[in-house]
Parts: sequence; structure tokens; C-alpha cells
Amino acid sequence: FIGTWALFIRPPRADLPRIFIFRALLLVLIVLFVVCYWLFYGVRILDSQDRNYQGIVQYAVSLVDALLFIHYLAIVLLELRQLQPMFTLKVVRSTDGESRFYSSGHISIQRAALLVLENYYKDFTVCNPMLLTMAKSQVNKHMAGLKVYNVDGPGNNADGQSRALIAAAARRRDSSHNELYYEEAEHKRKVKKRRARLVVAVEEAFTHIKRQEEQQQQKGTGEVMDPREAAQAIFPSMARAL
Repeated sequence: FIGTWALFIRPPRADLPRIFIFRALLLVLIVLFVVCYWLFYGVRILDSQDRNYQGIVQYAVSLVDALLFIHYLAIVLLELRQLQPMFTLKVVRSTDGESRFYSSGHISIQRAALLVLENYYKDFTVCNPMLLTMAKSQVNKHMAGLKVYNVDGPGNNADGQSRALIAAAARRRDSSHNELYYEEAEHKRKVKKRRARLVVAVEEAFTHIKRQEEQQQQKGTGEVMDPREAAQAIFPSMARAL
């Protein structure tokens, strides 16, 4: 029963749209075996009122052997079959081009997607795609703000204006990587600052809890603070940092 629960009834880690063919076939096989054995038991033993105890035990042993065979077959098809590496998956993040490789066995496409999603936040670094879009938007704003003035008076200086615009665009393009670098550095600095602020707030909150416990011990009450009371005591000091 425990083996059947571990292989078939255990709640999955994710809800997949398509059924697992091997699991469905094995479940149908188990139900078919159990129903057939109980029908045979009811017809040949209960109706005939067979008193042969050894035959009944042998019949039960054959049922157990059949279920054990299905259980071992399920272990091979559902667990061991996936452990043998057969394919290599290359996952590339489109925003920054970072890639990772994963080995997989004989699994379906949806299970391969589940494998990638389970390992994504563990293996890939944190990426903020808004930094790239912010840099591009600022460059576009700078380009939109360019104006060309003709100091020589009205005339046919379209070529000169176009050359000036092209030169200004080239200068802006050359300096765009500097803007991106400083924006990423500023973002990292803000994250570190917020993290340090949160760490300090947590330390101050637990110091406050420890001080209250010491005061209670000095008063001689000896009461242990309830977890909910402790959470209510430390939350105001941590709320702003959170």
C-alpha cells in the first residue's frame, strides 16, 4: 500500500495538462488485476464454500506476487527510466544570453519544461530586463531632444543638418554603454542598501524581543512570550524595511 501511494497517489509537484501514459497504464493494470482476482475469489471460493485453507493461502500469495510484479515494473518505468541521461537540454535566457545545460532521460516535453522551471531560479542569476529597456528609452529621449540650428541663415543646408544629426547620434550611441553600466551599478547599490537596512531592522527587532524577555525574568514573572505576541512586537520595527 505504501509503495502504491508513493508511486501513484502521491500529490505531484506540479499540475501538468497531459496525463502520464505509463502511470495511467499501470493504474489500469492494477485495477484489472484486483477486480479479476476478487471475482475469481467470489466465484471459486465463496460460492463453492471451499474449506481448503492451503488453496486459499496460495491464491492470496499469487495475488501478492502479481501486485509486487506491477510495483517493480512501476519503479522501472516511472523512476529508474528517467534517471538514465539520454538528452541534453540547453536553456538560453533571451534577455542577457545566459545559458545552462541539463541532462534528462526519457521524459516528455512537459516534464522537460518542469525540470527547467525547477532549476531556473536555482542556477540562473537574477536578471532585471527593465534596465536594458530603461537605457534604450533614455537614449531615445536624448535623440528626440536634439535640435539643429542654421546660423548661416536660410539656405539649402539639408546635407549639413543630416551630417550633424548622424554625428550626434553616433556620440549618443557611444555613450549608451556608459549609461547602462552606471544604471546597473546604481541598481545593485540600491539593492545592497535595502538588504542592509532589512538586516539591521531584523537585528534591532530581535534585540527588542530579547530585552523584553530579560525584563520579564528580572520581574520574576517567568512567562514565555507567545509567538503571535512576539510577531506583533517586532513587526512595527521591520515593516518599513520590508
